[in-house]
Amino acid sequence: MSSDSYAYINLEAINDIADGDSEFIREIITNYGETVSNSLEGLSEAISGADAERIVFFAHKLKGSYAFVGADQLHGLVQEIESNPTGGPALQTNFSELLRLSQSVDGELEAVLRNLDLA
Repeated sequence: MSSDSYAYINLEAINDIADGDSEFIREIITNYGETVSNSLEGLSEAISGADAERIVFFAHKLKGSYAFVGADQLHGLVQEIESNPTGGPALQTNFSELLRLSQSVDGELEAVLRNLDLA
């Protein structure tokens, strides 16, 4: 798989994990999508309920998912959320930015899947 340049993910990180196996890359991306979707929903509910323990739980879970696909910006944001789960307005700002960037990451991962289909 070509190592095209992406702004929000590190394709080399995914390729390293999958050892270049296209089917495994597809599986990584599919699992990522399911895990992140559920975790973002849980994090949103935890933030709305000001539940610091659940905020830390979901932020930690997301941190691993973002590292897996080399989404360093998201990894950094979610690490800030995990480190300061009672962060008031900063917490909501970080979460809003997390949602915005997540859409960009999702778009890039969809492009990777499309490229796999063309290969």
